[in-house]
Amino acid sequence: MTNTTTDAPKKSPTRKTADKAKAAASQVGESAREMQSAAVETAQQSYESAREALVTAGAKARDAAEQQPLLVLAGAVAFGVVIGMAVSNNRRN
Repeated sequence: MTNTTTDAPKKSPTRKTADKAKAAASQVGESAREMQSAAVETAQQSYESAREALVTAGAKARDAAEQQPLLVLAGAVAFGVVIGMAVSNNRRN
């Protein structure tokens, strides 16, 4: 009867270390792929949320402008006055 543990060639310590390093690298690669996939999914969800918020805000602004056009005109004039004052102050200095 032969002993299978002595029949099989023993791995050198260097080979064992190399095998462990290869297994660790494989695990790191898999973890990196999972993290990248999760990051892409989170970015897509954030994009969709931001897009929906901007569309909603745009619709509300459009509705407000349609319901109260004089208020929007007054706001635009006030904004223009503020910008004009800021520009004229910069020219004086």
